[in-house]
Amino acid sequence: MEESTLGEPTGMDRGKWVRVNLNDELNTEILEGASEGSLSQSIQVNETLKAISPSFIFNFQKPLYELTDAEIWKMQFDSVNDATKFYYDYAREIGFKVRKSDKEIYKGCHVSQKFVCSAQGEQSIRENRRRAPKRLTRFNCTASFQVKLDRTAGKYVVKCFVRDHSHDLVSSPSSMFLQLHGRITNGDEAQVADLRDTGGLQNHIDADRRDSISTVDVDSALLYFESKTLKDPGYFYSHTIDEHGRLQNLLWTDSKACFDYHCFGDVLIFDSTYRSNVYRKPLIIFFGINNHHQTVIFAAALLEDETKDSYMWMLNTFLRAMNGRKPISVVTDCDKALRKAIKNHFPDAQHRLCSFHISENVVSHCANIIGDFNNCMNMEGTPEQFEEAWNKMINARNLGDQQWLSDLYRKRDRWAETYLHGHFFAGVRTTQRCESENAYVKCYLTSRNNLTEFFRHFEIAVMNNRQREAEVDFQSKMKKPVIGERLKLYKEQMGSVYTKASFEKFCMIADEETNFVVDSTEHINDHQRIHFVCKWDIPESRWRVLFDSSSIEAKCSCLKFEELGFPCVHMIAVFKVEHLRLIPESCIVKRWTLNAKANIHQGGIDASIPVSKILSIGRFIKLLNMSYTVCYLGAKSYNTFNETMVGLNALKMFLEGVDIDRGTGCQNLLGGHPSTRNTNK
Repeated sequence: MEESTLGEPTGMDRGKWVRVNLNDELNTEILEGASEGSLSQSIQVNETLKAISPSFIFNFQKPLYELTDAEIWKMQFDSVNDATKFYYDYAREIGFKVRKSDKEIYKGCHVSQKFVCSAQGEQSIRENRRRAPKRLTRFNCTASFQVKLDRTAGKYVVKCFVRDHSHDLVSSPSSMFLQLHGRITNGDEAQVADLRDTGGLQNHIDADRRDSISTVDVDSALLYFESKTLKDPGYFYSHTIDEHGRLQNLLWTDSKACFDYHCFGDVLIFDSTYRSNVYRKPLIIFFGINNHHQTVIFAAALLEDETKDSYMWMLNTFLRAMNGRKPISVVTDCDKALRKAIKNHFPDAQHRLCSFHISENVVSHCANIIGDFNNCMNMEGTPEQFEEAWNKMINARNLGDQQWLSDLYRKRDRWAETYLHGHFFAGVRTTQRCESENAYVKCYLTSRNNLTEFFRHFEIAVMNNRQREAEVDFQSKMKKPVIGERLKLYKEQMGSVYTKASFEKFCMIADEETNFVVDSTEHINDHQRIHFVCKWDIPESRWRVLFDSSSIEAKCSCLKFEELGFPCVHMIAVFKVEHLRLIPESCIVKRWTLNAKANIHQGGIDASIPVSKILSIGRFIKLLNMSYTVCYLGAKSYNTFNETMVGLNALKMFLEGVDIDRGTGCQNLLGGHPSTRNTNK
């Protein structure tokens, strides 16, 4: 990790800064130990700037998250608005939402204002509701901030500050989902209005489109990918060309998609879509299911055709991009060439054919047997029971001479639930997720797009997909579920562990527990027991649950846990009999939890843009936003315009003297050793 100057933060969670004057008594410790030359140089810089403009004094900056309680208690503000802006910025940086509370106004003067965390207090829950209650957003949080007017000094001073929160805080990238932190500033409004009035926005978009169309398509597309690798070292793309130098196959992915694959790549789904580019090449998108049960994109490929050779190249390149990591389950349509390529590259993966396409195939041949066929396909019995049901359908319908049905029967281990039962597919049985996501992506793509336009629009679709994921991730972390009395301990535990969508699925399973009872128990040894569970009204249907009290593990004959990743209803019934107050850790699959992405090592694949690049982009955006505000305020009058120009020129002169790599100017201000500026930069 690159060490930054000026005490910069080490990730995207940091970046808001507060100005602290060099002469402030709170910063004397920072200046201790500074060499006499460096200190005098920093004073000289300030004196120079004062001479240029008495209203402009250069102050070094300090991240808001580094402010101590003592520093905040000593702050003074010219107005309540200034205090409000400070605490809102502080809240956005730390990761919580602010609500205005008590205020005091005396003879038209705003004397006092208190701010509290939005999680302050608690929600009242009405009983006997028809609808499920909304998730909790208040947790009796005591964090607060209050300012009061000091009439002697004419400043607002801090009267109360409580730092600690009673709930989890959200990271800075997700703070845009906190109300009040996604607001548009006056500077932003001014810029948008200017672009709209002058037509600048539309002219810029049209110019960008014309430039992309005027380029040589393939070369421009490859140049686009090269530019991506400069910004994202984890970006991957590979392509092939034919003997005429024309593009054949292309596969691409970025570091975020690779990271998602290492978190959720146990189940891989893909399907093709057409007419999404001017060359009408098949577009193959690799999908998975994240911990919010949303569809997530791992990679995409444009192929010359849908032959075995093209698919072999595609899967081989995909494995290279993912550092050789293979899925444990694959769901595709019924394409024969694709099945052969999957068998070659993923020999140990369980391959499932889309049940929807299988049913469509049956309907196209013989629609009147679809009911019996679906019963065979979805039954969860033994292979013997499947064979019996299949033969009964064949004999009853006199279908013994149908070759298409015999071919389908030979592939039964890839579509019949009897043979797929107990294999983990994250609840996926069809490629409908693929097709719905393809339809979503195609909203951003047209058959008129050249390659460069296609890739840009595809990237917008991917970013919007990730925006949806970030929003539900925020909702899961910041809002807690309302827990009823039924299985309260289990639900409280899983409500704090699972994502919102995973918790809802767990509750659907747990609520069925009332229909099941432990009928009998067989003791194997001192630690192992077999519990026989049945429905109270259907005692002949029984499931065997093996429970080990030494390792606190359970295994059920229904195999739903292995298939879905959630403890089945039979296991929950046994946990009650065993007097377990919490669901065992062995029955909690990490991929469905809030911490699904924690401690994931990708074996050389970078999970994200390097920290130094993140910091650079973050600094640029913050400076850009600040410049909008400065321009908005500076343009209000002729005097403010002149003051702004003088200040900006002074700042420009100072920055031109800063060594880019070593931060010479800033180091000198902070008491570092002086060094000569590199004029060759």
